[in-house]
Amino acid sequence: MGPGVGGGHTDAATARTDGRGTSPQRRGPGLSDTLRAGASTVPLEVEEQPDDCSMEHSIQRDDSDTAPRSQEDDDGCENPDSTDGIEEEDGEAGRHSISDVSYEEEELRNDVGLVAVEPLQVWHSSWESWQAYFALYCQRTMQVLPVKETMSRTERNKRLKRTKKGEDDSQMVPVSMDPYQRTYTCTHGWKKRKSRSEGSRPRQHIRLTNCPFRFIVQWNLARGELQVKNGTYSHNHRVSASAYATYPTSRGIADPLVGAHVEGMLAVGAKRSRIYDYLLDHDENVIQSDVDNLVRSHSSSVSTVDDNDATAREIALFAAADPENVSSVAETDAGESGVISLATAHMRRVFGRFSELLLVDCSHKTNRYNYQLLTFMAMNEFGEGAVVQQSLIESNGDWHMERAIAHFKRSHPTRIQSLRVIVVDKDLNEIRVLEANFPDARILICHFHVIKYLKEMRAKPEFGKLSAEDASQIDGAVHKMVYALSEDNYNEAHDSLKGICERCGMDTFFAYFEKNWDASRDRWVLYLRATLPHFKNHTNNRLESFFGKLKESVDGSMSMATCIKSLVAYDRRKENEYKYRVSRIGQFVNCNYDEEMRNVLRFTTHYVAGQIEHQMLLDACTKLLPVGNTAHAAISIDDSQTNENQGGVGTTGQGTVETLIIKDVGNFSRKQIETFKRVQNLKAQVHLGLDMHKWLVQDALPTLPAEYHDFASKVATDVLAAYPYKCIDTLPNYPGFHYAMLYRATPPVWLNDATIRALCLRLCGEYPTCRFTGFQPATTRSKRTRNADEVVVDAAIRDLVIQQANEEGVETVMLPLNFMNYHWCCVTVMVIQKRIFYYDPLNQGPYMNAAKAVATHLKLAGLQGYDVIPQNNPLQFDLFSCGVYVCWMFIRQVCQGAHPDMSKTSLTRRRFELFYYLLTGRLLTVEASKATPTATDDGTEEKLPPSRTDDEAGGDEELPPTQVAQ
Repeated sequence: MGPGVGGGHTDAATARTDGRGTSPQRRGPGLSDTLRAGASTVPLEVEEQPDDCSMEHSIQRDDSDTAPRSQEDDDGCENPDSTDGIEEEDGEAGRHSISDVSYEEEELRNDVGLVAVEPLQVWHSSWESWQAYFALYCQRTMQVLPVKETMSRTERNKRLKRTKKGEDDSQMVPVSMDPYQRTYTCTHGWKKRKSRSEGSRPRQHIRLTNCPFRFIVQWNLARGELQVKNGTYSHNHRVSASAYATYPTSRGIADPLVGAHVEGMLAVGAKRSRIYDYLLDHDENVIQSDVDNLVRSHSSSVSTVDDNDATAREIALFAAADPENVSSVAETDAGESGVISLATAHMRRVFGRFSELLLVDCSHKTNRYNYQLLTFMAMNEFGEGAVVQQSLIESNGDWHMERAIAHFKRSHPTRIQSLRVIVVDKDLNEIRVLEANFPDARILICHFHVIKYLKEMRAKPEFGKLSAEDASQIDGAVHKMVYALSEDNYNEAHDSLKGICERCGMDTFFAYFEKNWDASRDRWVLYLRATLPHFKNHTNNRLESFFGKLKESVDGSMSMATCIKSLVAYDRRKENEYKYRVSRIGQFVNCNYDEEMRNVLRFTTHYVAGQIEHQMLLDACTKLLPVGNTAHAAISIDDSQTNENQGGVGTTGQGTVETLIIKDVGNFSRKQIETFKRVQNLKAQVHLGLDMHKWLVQDALPTLPAEYHDFASKVATDVLAAYPYKCIDTLPNYPGFHYAMLYRATPPVWLNDATIRALCLRLCGEYPTCRFTGFQPATTRSKRTRNADEVVVDAAIRDLVIQQANEEGVETVMLPLNFMNYHWCCVTVMVIQKRIFYYDPLNQGPYMNAAKAVATHLKLAGLQGYDVIPQNNPLQFDLFSCGVYVCWMFIRQVCQGAHPDMSKTSLTRRRFELFYYLLTGRLLTVEASKATPTATDDGTEEKLPPSRTDDEAGGDEELPPTQVAQ
């Protein structure tokens, strides 16, 4: 057996076989389903649960467990008054109920759900047989189940002697049954311990998920066998092969032959990378830290081969390893290999996800033929550089760059148009070729190379000699120009450089700078590139760091075949590390974050959260002072402006103006600040309008029948030409009823109250039998915390609903519910059918409970003859379309017989129809497959169905199938 590199549970590690990780993932019902079904569960926070009969067993017994329970089986079930505390510690956790779980933990379990796993065999003859069975069970079900607590025979007898049962020596646990009991838990089920951190390293990754999985293995004295009891066989996290592969107990060298070979490699001083590659070639589950534990104190040496056949063989093996691997060899006119380009499947997937930024640079001394390594690098979600293509080029010429870029375009045919920024060094040939091939991308020069190159040019003898002090002043002026935050800062540093050069006789250097650098300042001056999506990559440091690490595996003495093999192997190691970080269970934490940022960190990484943190901080500042102001686009004011130009508005005295001071920015009057905010709001609305036009043309139009295409194009043109705050002619003159309201029909923008009000007023104008009551604010509360005296419906809204329901001729009353401006639900009163429907598009418990409370309150307040009925069809499948679903629920309730398809494939068309109805008051075809379009004046649309008569409305309402959600 080779050296173990994973560490941890020995039995679980030794039981691994070649077929590990092949068991299918088993999913159980969600937590809410489990509770409704009456299944037995335990709370997330548990202490101990040995010998306690108060907890209901959830173990599925086999045929051998059908015998009647003996007296020994009920040892722990005697009168609690006579136990004298023996069961106090054993059964404390078992007596916890679901109501003891905190509200936050219950919300977490509702979000994650439970994953059921195979239950354990109940009876075992000895601890040895149990350990053998348990190791195979953990490997087969892909679980890591450590021992949480062990109760020895001595401790058990000590507790028994404190009770009446202990007076009988026959009840004592014999010596052969030691230990008496073991409690097992999931590796993610440990309780969170108090941190001893002093805050120097706030970013951590924790595996704790409060997993409820647990069971007890205990000696049954009557049968003389070990019994598995008090089991809960469900997890609140994934149970899969990819997750199981991340545990230390599942990592290591399983094959003895592989282990022996690794020992031989260590003996001859093999490199860590070679050992890592060998283990991956033989399907061993290891990561870099495992290999480091093996070869920490060893140096490396590699053997090489240098023939052309070996190179061709390595390229062929690379192409055959994965169908998505792409390679190409470009030959020169002399028949030599000029460019060898490689892009693995992992590289292509990374650039497919993160394609806005590209770092490009060359490195030397990677092989004995002096081929340069041209590397293209992107950035992943962890803020790390990720290589997306490797090219070995004979020389850094235009022809070679063209061939490498052509290979890159072939590897990513659909993502090239997303590239916005390319960061390079000062090589002008590279810049020219890149600009010609990527015209939509901005080419930026690495700041480090700019400063270094200008320093080298300044030191050349043709520009003259300088003293150390003068040279330092020129370098300082160049540094200030590179990192200038505004045009004024740049001009000030530029004038300073000009004055220094004139004083020192460096006019030729300044002329060189003006010709070659000042004319292209947008490539290297900080303030001119601040708004680009470069993700703070002002240098090629990430790429240079990659070259430094790669040089541990490649050097100038290698053959071409070995160089290619090393490059592919390095990417394979990086891919393995990336998969490990993505697949492992847990979440990132930062003790310095508040609750809102901690929620962000639950579903993203530290790097992405850091990017969001600045925007959230800016938003928090904007709430205190509503001015759009950033470090790179600060508000400025004309210094020549006088108080007389400001007079008349906000004056506090003769010749004075009330102003606000923004630290490090300036002083501004109230009128100026209000103007800034209006301009900022108008800019945001214009962007929404442009997005709406793009959505209408590219997304909405293809979902419509062919006869509607010209009409949709005309509407898109109208939206593009209209001023955002132009009023909609066919709507009442109400605040918010302008074109900017229509922009919110574009996903993922949420519908606001003006949009829903406009829809309800449209329906009320078209159908005199329906009424709109206004908006009712609502909040989510758990059933345990809801106050019985809480007012769930405003008195004015309640009285208006009852009044409208009692009016003659009214059939439908619409009441939208707004949850703190982040979710929409609704309540609809159907007067003829005597029903009050409440609806949540997400069909989530907290929202349904709140909507039900509103409906029930209306019933008790004056609509006693009505039935309260839930609706959960259709269901919302995203996080931003709740308003769209509520609008269409109102339409289907008012327009009987209109049941549009609200599936994912049809939602875009529903959004367009809603947009068009708000704009023109006319509804397009709802279900083309169920109804033939009615001939109209323009032949492109149909009117809403006519209102029902009293005779027609007397029957039962035809409702779509819906499940009652309690």
